[in-house]
Amino acid sequence: MAITALFLSYSTQWTLIISFLIYGASCLVSEKNRQEFERYQMLRFRKVVGLLQLAACVGLLLGFYLPWLVPLTALGLTAMMFGAVLVRLRIKDNALQTAPALFYFLLSLFLLLHSFTLQLH
Repeated sequence: MAITALFLSYSTQWTLIISFLIYGASCLVSEKNRQEFERYQMLRFRKVVGLLQLAACVGLLLGFYLPWLVPLTALGLTAMMFGAVLVRLRIKDNALQTAPALFYFLLSLFLLLHSFTLQLH
């Protein structure tokens, strides 16, 4: 059981690290991403979001060595992705357009809750 729980936690961490590394970097340099933030009516936050996502990658990586960082980082990602879902709803995106934000919200929330249970044992 413990090995399965640890594997699940680590695989979730790696999924978030890779995803937010790509998207965070994209926020800083991609023209397509800039256009998306214009569509969200949040262009002024594009670089901040990108830097926060890259910082979350660092937090999750360090979390392999400093486990107390995982729930803190996951909390930040959960809040950020909840905001992303709200933005998608505000601009009336359809379910398919909202799905990635909702997926990463749920994945971050899972890691947040799961990291607390791992630290309790």
